[in-house]
Amino acid sequence: MAYVLWEFTILGFDPTSFMFSGALIAFSWLLVNNRMMDTEALGRDQLFYATHDPVILMDAAGRFAGANLAARDLFGDEIPEHGGSLRQLNKIGPMLDCLAATGELNPAESISVGDRVYDPRALPIASPIQRRNNLLGWTVSLVDITERERSAEALREALSRAEAANRAKSEFLAVVSHELRTPMTSLKGSLDLMFNGVAGDVSDRMKELLGIARRNSVRLQKLIDDILDLQKLDLNTLNFELQDVEPTEFLREVMRDCEMHAAQAKVRLSVVSDDAEGRMHVDPYRLKQVVGNVLSNAVKFSPEGGNIECSLGATGDALRMSIRDSGPGIPENAEDKVFGRFNQVDSSSTRASGGSGLGMHIAKILIERMGGAISYQSRLGVGSVFHIDIPLAGGVPRQSSPPCDSVPGDGEGVPAFGEVRG
Repeated sequence: MAYVLWEFTILGFDPTSFMFSGALIAFSWLLVNNRMMDTEALGRDQLFYATHDPVILMDAAGRFAGANLAARDLFGDEIPEHGGSLRQLNKIGPMLDCLAATGELNPAESISVGDRVYDPRALPIASPIQRRNNLLGWTVSLVDITERERSAEALREALSRAEAANRAKSEFLAVVSHELRTPMTSLKGSLDLMFNGVAGDVSDRMKELLGIARRNSVRLQKLIDDILDLQKLDLNTLNFELQDVEPTEFLREVMRDCEMHAAQAKVRLSVVSDDAEGRMHVDPYRLKQVVGNVLSNAVKFSPEGGNIECSLGATGDALRMSIRDSGPGIPENAEDKVFGRFNQVDSSSTRASGGSGLGMHIAKILIERMGGAISYQSRLGVGSVFHIDIPLAGGVPRQSSPPCDSVPGDGEGVPAFGEVRG
C-alpha cells in the first residue's frame, strides 16, 4: 500500500512480495501454535495412538483411512495403503464391508484373531460442516475381551460340572431310596407282627426294644419317602390328581391320623372352628401330606400338656386351614430355615427335636404346585400359627369362620405380628 501511494521501497525493491511472505509465515505460525495449544485435539491423538485396543479408521465407502499402532501390530502387512480396500483384513474384512453398506455391526458378534478375542465397536465420523449426508466414515475399535471370555468359559465349565454332580447325586439318592424302600417295608411289617405277638409271646423288655425299632423304622421310612418325593419334585415328574374335597371331614381325618402321635407326646389336638363352606380343589393325598407335616411339627415342638388348635376359615377365594401350637416360637427372619431344604430352625447339635429338614420344604412345594400357599406367624416363647391357603372349587365360599389370627398366650390370644410367607 505504501508503495502504491507513496512509491515506498525497500532497498529499491517493491515491498509487496515481502509483506505477503511475512503475512503467510505469521499466519502459519498462528495455525501451528493454535494446534499445539489445542489440548482436546492432542488428547484425542494421544488416546488414538496410545490405546492398547486396535483402532481402524475408514471412510464412508469402506476404504482405509488410518490405524493406530495396536491395529498395525495386530494385522501387520494386511493393513492396506491409504484409500485401499479393507476386505483382506483377517476376520474383520467382511464385517467392515457390512458396516459400510448397512451402517451397523452385529452387537453379538465377537471375533478371534490369533489367541485373542475382540468385541468390535463402531462410531460414525460426522462432518462438522454439512448437516445432511454428513457421514465421513467410521472409527472401528476392537475391545480386547479375552480375559472376560476365559472367565466366562471357566464359569460355564464349573456350572456344567456342578450340574453333572447334582444329577449324579439325585440319581444316587433315587437309586438308594428305591433299593431301601422294599426291604424297609418288609422290616417294618415284621417288626409290627413281632410287636403285636403274632410271631409268639413277647416279654415286656423285648416289647420295649421292638417299640424303639418300630418308631425308628417309621422315621427311616418317612425319610426315604421324602427323598423320593423331593427328587420327583425337582424333576417335575410328581403327578397331582386334583379333585373336589370336603374340607371339614378332610381336616378331622388328618387329625385322627395324628392322634396317636399327639397322645405319645402328651399333646392335645382340638378343632376350634370347622364350619367353612365350599369344597377344596386339591390332590387329597398330597394335601394330607402337607397338613400332616405341619401337624407333626406342631406336636414335635409343643411341650407336654400343650394344646394344638386347628380351624377352617377363608381368605379371598381360598380356604384357609390354620394350625396353632404353644411351642417355643420361631425367631424373626427364619423363613429360609423353616421352608429350606435340609434346614432346621434349631440347627445345633443339641437340638431337642430330630428330623431331616425336608418336611416343610416339601410341604411348601406341594401346596404351591396345587395353587395354594403356606405362611406362618410366630412369637418367641409364645407359639406359632401356620396358615395353609387352599384353592376352592367354584370360587369364593358362601360363609366362613375367621381364620386363626393370633398366637397363643396366657389364657387369651395374643395378636400376632406380620405374616411370613414361604
